[in-house]
Amino acid sequence: MYLREAEVLDEVDAWLETAFGPTALERTIAVMAEQTVDPGEAVLHAVRKRLAECDRKLGRYRAALDAGGDPVEVSAWINETKSERARLEGELKAVPAAQRITSEEIRAMMEEVGDLVRLIADADPDDKAELYTKLGLRLIYYPEKKYVEARVEPEPPHVQAVCVRGGSPTGRTCPPVIPIPVHRIPMA
Repeated sequence: MYLREAEVLDEVDAWLETAFGPTALERTIAVMAEQTVDPGEAVLHAVRKRLAECDRKLGRYRAALDAGGDPVEVSAWINETKSERARLEGELKAVPAAQRITSEEIRAMMEEVGDLVRLIADADPDDKAELYTKLGLRLIYYPEKKYVEARVEPEPPHVQAVCVRGGSPTGRTCPPVIPIPVHRIPMA
């Protein structure tokens, strides 16, 4: 038996009320705040890891010199690694400061989502499409897995979906990644 579009939307509405309704809102906010990821954190980690590798190489090259290695060849390796290290230090300085989104920012977004969820529950079926769009509802059908994935991807008014060069009024250059609850609706 396959679900019809109306049945899928009824299931979506029930999930929205469960995940974003007044009784679950605080729990949803807490989970989202805990799992929020700043894209810059991953970049910082990767650059620091490569810097540490440069430091290990420099230590090995000095040990090779002490062990009687060819000074001309080892010096070339050292210079190459020092150049790489200087480039990485520049990358490290270019990474924007931490941009964790606060619980208050998530709360403001989720309260807006909660307001839209309440409107959707009482809305005329013909008006729901516009409300779903305002909510940031995305439905993705996976025919091979036989389910529809529903997710809400609200966009706070001060964070755009693209990175801004040179900063923004809030001081953010890229939005943090906010984990959004996902709901899977079986289709078979």
